[in-house]
Amino acid sequence: MTKPKTTKKPKFTKQVKHQSWRFHAVDAKGHTLNLEAPESIEGYQVDELVIDHWLHLDKMDDGLYWLRVGTKTINVSVDGNGQVIKMTVEEDV
Repeated sequence: MTKPKTTKKPKFTKQVKHQSWRFHAVDAKGHTLNLEAPESIEGYQVDELVIDHWLHLDKMDDGLYWLRVGTKTINVSVDGNGQVIKMTVEEDV
């Protein structure tokens, strides 16, 4: 399963030592989480996490996760106990 590429503009940018990082987290309802105020996200489960252009994690469904790390796409299935039951890794060509 390969997630389609999007051209969305980053919703949150964090300045870190003269670098601009895209850093974005979304809850299961699609609300952007305020990562500057961790107490405001206590108890939330993150549905999507994006750090810059090289790391993207998305919960596709219960027990199914899609990751983009550099040029690799990783699909992970986990059981109800959080144990990995299947993982595939694809390299961009």
